[in-house]
Order: sequence, then C-alpha cells, then structure tokens
Amino acid sequence: KDRKRMQNYSFLDDAVAPLMEIAEGFTNYSGEEKKQFVLTKVNQFAIENGLKFDAEETAAKVEKLINLTKKINTKK
Repeated sequence: KDRKRMQNYSFLDDAVAPLMEIAEGFTNYSGEEKKQFVLTKVNQFAIENGLKFDAEETAAKVEKLINLTKKINTKK
C-alpha cells in the first residue's frame, strides 16, 4: 500500500512543475488563478490516471515551489 501511495504522489509531483510553467505564461491571470489552474489540471491528471488527489498536499507543493522560485529570482 505504501509503495503504491508513494508512486501515486511521485506521478502527481512530476505533473506540478510543468503545469506551473504553463500557468506562468498566463499574463492576465492573478497568482491565485494560476494556482487554481495548476490544481485543476493536476486533479484532472489524477482522475484520468486513476490516482488519488489530495488538494491540500498539492497546494502545499505548489506554494513550496513558488517560494523557492521567489528566493532564486530575488538573488539575481
């Protein structure tokens, strides 16, 4: 069970960053709208692939990546 759950999260984690990159191209969207886009697309991916989707965990992953990119961008 644990192995399957970890594999499930791995697939979903792999989907987050590319979707965030797509969302960044939406110049007329607010940050919250971009985040909702990513969460919706990850949820759709989970449904299509029979994976369990945890909205809170995925949102936390998105926030973590956002904070990381902010740190990287402010150092430039």
